[in-house]
Amino acid sequence: MFDRSALTAREEWQKGWSVVGVATLGMATGAGLYHYVSSLFIVALETEFGWSRGDISNAAALGMIGTLTAPVIGRYADRLGARRIAMVCITAMALCFVALSAMTGTYWHFLAISAALGIVAPGCTTLIYGRAVNSWFDHGKGIALGITAAGMSIGAMVFSPLIRSMIGHYGSSGGYVTLAALMLVLPLPFVAIGLRERTVPVPGESMGPKTVAADQEEHWSKAARSRTFWILAVAIFAANLPAAGVLTQFEPLVLARGIANPTLYLTLFAVSVLIGRIAIGWLFDKFDARRIAALVTMGGISGSLLLLSSSPAMFVPLAIILIGFLQGAETDVLAYFVARHFGIGSFSTIYGLLFGISMLGTAAGVIGFGQLFDRYRSYDMALAIAALLLVPAIISYLVLPNHKKGVI
Repeated sequence: MFDRSALTAREEWQKGWSVVGVATLGMATGAGLYHYVSSLFIVALETEFGWSRGDISNAAALGMIGTLTAPVIGRYADRLGARRIAMVCITAMALCFVALSAMTGTYWHFLAISAALGIVAPGCTTLIYGRAVNSWFDHGKGIALGITAAGMSIGAMVFSPLIRSMIGHYGSSGGYVTLAALMLVLPLPFVAIGLRERTVPVPGESMGPKTVAADQEEHWSKAARSRTFWILAVAIFAANLPAAGVLTQFEPLVLARGIANPTLYLTLFAVSVLIGRIAIGWLFDKFDARRIAALVTMGGISGSLLLLSSSPAMFVPLAIILIGFLQGAETDVLAYFVARHFGIGSFSTIYGLLFGISMLGTAAGVIGFGQLFDRYRSYDMALAIAALLLVPAIISYLVLPNHKKGVI
């Protein structure tokens, strides 16, 4: 059980700032970093092993297996603690990168390691780090989670040039060894020492392992049947779809609007995501988080419509910023509302279940944007559908119950 009520806002940061720092470092070098830089390996893998981009994409798709393992890893984190699971998964991911660096051209080798990466990757995300951060913060929960999530964007900006350079000089093996080294040298020792959870036994409550496990089992299964859980599921599924579609089709979408320098606009999108993660987390602490989430999602609707070919090209930067904010809110929204409505006891299990649903929205956006373009030779239909599907997300956020009325 967790008791955060005795800490003032200042005391939360005095005692929990180091945990936020460790979690941010973990996010900067974990699964999120690989997600951002994985495309840098495509040309090198083509050249070195003769695999087609379709072959490489098929292997990358195996990373979706993490959607299935997230609830399982989450349950272990709830039982054993975030630190232990993070250390195991960081080490496992680093070993996977070492194995990728040693490939000799056997395709099944690439497939098998890609699947292994997908299995352990959820243990290096907010699924784990969010549990530790949430245990220390109540007044500043939103901004603490926002800073943690911003680690992904910071890591991509800081380490992408290094990884690109290593691939250029030493091929794909150089890039994979760099990723392994980053994980072992940076987050692992800090996680081992500093990823602490604040646990306070409730007087008179049995804290034996069997009782705790049984309580967690009952809690997460009850949560998964609750109205609040499924309202959140609808919201995050719908909210993930347009951001994922725009991001994966970003360059051709922007070029279709007559933009000559898509790289500049991609940078604008990345900065918007970074600012969104921190700013929206701060706003969650100051105002009704349900209304803030709904407002950001409404901005996503506006951004999608501003990207339609019929809208003036001068509005493209504003559209990118609005969709960037929507993408940036994703991690804040899920971690914040899960902790507020369901508590910390089964946080990682419940987060893992909802993470899987959010990934279905991501997959729908990635596939849908591509397929609809192939059919209509334009992104207008995809953008219009994405805007329409954000409406139930707004409604879902607004009808969420007040978390103060109970965790379930």
